[in-house]
Amino acid sequence: MSEEDRITAVTRQMLRNRIENRIHRVLFLDFDGVVNVPYEYGTPEFDAAMAQGVYDFFRPEIVERLDKLIHEFDLHVVISSSWRYSGMEFCQNSLRNAGFSEDVIIEDLTVLSEGMPPRYLEILEYLEDHPRISEILILDDIPMHGLSDYAVQTVFEDGYDEAADQKARAILNRQIMSVGSEAGSKQVILLAAIAVIIVLVIVFLYR
Repeated sequence: MSEEDRITAVTRQMLRNRIENRIHRVLFLDFDGVVNVPYEYGTPEFDAAMAQGVYDFFRPEIVERLDKLIHEFDLHVVISSSWRYSGMEFCQNSLRNAGFSEDVIIEDLTVLSEGMPPRYLEILEYLEDHPRISEILILDDIPMHGLSDYAVQTVFEDGYDEAADQKARAILNRQIMSVGSEAGSKQVILLAAIAVIIVLVIVFLYR
């Protein structure tokens, strides 16, 4: 199956889940350049962090912004960052220590692949292996190519800022609203079919 066909298949499966009200929304989360955003080299903040031996730079304002999004849309977090190679417990502790709420569900890691294939293909494989997912959001500072419709590509130096937040909300709302559009289309088709049947009956009775 081609990559395009694989993406089409998972897209249809997610839509089917939404229509049947099987809701399970997933955030595929990268760390570096999204929530872990280093201070500019040579700034007082950078020097202070280095003096304390701190090599992670989870920004409180970014953590707060993303935590709010996760709660509003009931997102479950799947870690797609390369940090996942340090293990689930390490990643969970890193996010908790950064200030994410205790009730944020850090659910899983994407596949641990050999040879470092493109990250969007790892996410695609995860979607194929977890067909109950209904909506997705990908936050990363690298391109997602075939899954770009679901991705916000952050600027490494800015991370998950206000502009990224607005894009993320638009991506999630578009998926949620698509259920109504799909239902409306089916209703139009059904009404058109009924109208055709009525016309055929009238023609049959009065010919």
